Amino acid sequence: MSAEQKPYPQLPSTKCALSTLCDVVDESRLWNKGQKCVHFESNPQAENLVKWFTENGGCVHPHVQLVHDDSRGFHVRATRTLDSPTAVVSCPLKLTLSHLNLDPNQTAVKHIDSPLQKCLQTIPSHVLANLLLIEQRALGEASPWFPYIACLPETFNTPLYFSVDDIKCLDGTNLIQAVSDRRELWIQEWTDAYTALEKAGLNDFPCDSLSYKWAATVMTSRAFISAGVFPDMPPFSILFPVVDSLNHAIQAKVDWEFEPLKLFTLKTLYDIYPGDEVLNNYAPKQNAELLMGYGFCIPDHPYEQFEVTVQVPAAIRPLLESSKIPFDMPACSIRNTDSNRQFFRMRDHPFGRYENLIPCLRGVPPLLVFVSYLIALHRRGISPEAVSVAHPGARIVVAVVQQIITGVKASFDRLTKNHPEHLPKTFENQNQKYANMYRIGQVKVVDAIHSELNEFMNTVAFDKGTVPPTRPVIITTTEALALLKEELPDHYDDFTERVSDALDVDLINMEEMSSGRYNFAGLDGIPENDCEDMIWILWLIVGYALTM
Repeated sequence: MSAEQKPYPQLPSTKCALSTLCDVVDESRLWNKGQKCVHFESNPQAENLVKWFTENGGCVHPHVQLVHDDSRGFHVRATRTLDSPTAVVSCPLKLTLSHLNLDPNQTAVKHIDSPLQKCLQTIPSHVLANLLLIEQRALGEASPWFPYIACLPETFNTPLYFSVDDIKCLDGTNLIQAVSDRRELWIQEWTDAYTALEKAGLNDFPCDSLSYKWAATVMTSRAFISAGVFPDMPPFSILFPVVDSLNHAIQAKVDWEFEPLKLFTLKTLYDIYPGDEVLNNYAPKQNAELLMGYGFCIPDHPYEQFEVTVQVPAAIRPLLESSKIPFDMPACSIRNTDSNRQFFRMRDHPFGRYENLIPCLRGVPPLLVFVSYLIALHRRGISPEAVSVAHPGARIVVAVVQQIITGVKASFDRLTKNHPEHLPKTFENQNQKYANMYRIGQVKVVDAIHSELNEFMNTVAFDKGTVPPTRPVIITTTEALALLKEELPDHYDDFTERVSDALDVDLINMEEMSSGRYNFAGLDGIPENDCEDMIWILWLIVGYALTM
């Protein structure tokens, strides 16, 4: 620090286990093992942050260095080999930043005087944390957290920072709605906060909607959950300087050690060699979460899933009882019916698949299977008590799979409006690269589920080229009518006209059947409703009479 620079505000020192480790490092042991030492180009902001951090009770292992580059931002690299386990960084609560810093009753964290204290009872705590971060940023060097805030990104690669062209790369994906929802949420939070600030007489508070988006993004992308250090309080987001500089990798093995009301220490449980980046693990997250929260994706991500929203019809909701769950699916798998977030999973997913007697349905979320099953019964006027829930019969199974595969095909078509094969190999920027990476992962999941369901349908599908069938098959009313139209067109016209009038069902405008094996994913023929049995009865009567 030069003589002209102002000293950083000092916080109470906290001696931690890591500092003791730093005091007793045996240099000769390292060199006896033939380890090399790597040094990186210094960065003034990184050096200032580490200096402030360690002078105020934080601990950083002597064989790591906080560095910066354009692609990784501020991150941590090893200057010498780090054996497992190693305590890399330890942050005392006195250095953390959250809404608790505004509460004079919270002695575990640093208390500051701020006009925002007038709003402790009127603004939600997570919004207050965002406003506090904005305030401290505006204070510049007068803020106790200035060296930390100076290292925070000015902008982000998350979808809320995408340009119009970047956002187009997400068309057809689930993230389009997620981005819209989050934007509306943050705008509403800012609008409500602005009103509360005005009522508190804080009209000149240095905040606008753009700075609120910045602060909210910092909190969602860098904060940790408080449960480990404040176990007796409802969880909230809290910033741990320097600890949040470690980037994510799913293969990184780490241990988060929390001392309630005192300290957070991050330990690495894998060997790290000179020059390697020291990585954290944010826990298993799929690419939608990574892109939305952190602005990056992982190619060929093993944790990738496809989220589907299950809308439960009002007529079906009263039937969502554990005694009616089909195919030996466990009751716990559909326990939370109020949450309609469900996920398709491919084979060999790290989370495992869902329990189901029907193999092709093991990648389908149980709530979707359950609702599809109840709808299949409802359309046929069959009471759930009238069938075996474990083995409801082949036609019900086919109806369930058929209904699910129609929705899966619609999702596939939506994702592949611009098929990955036709997308450019290079992209204008990193945002478009990651958006495409996310889309490809989603297509992979949906295509795998679609193929798995189709394989099942093909084993039971009626092959129009083999009449009569040479194996057990499931024939739908649509296929039966198509066969009647092909073999006896005059009788088909008379039959469909009279049945349509009698049952008030549109049999005239059904789709033509394609040649060869029928693709059930595109089935748009006769609805499977409570007149299906009557159509079959009439069809069999006509067929019997004509053949006799």
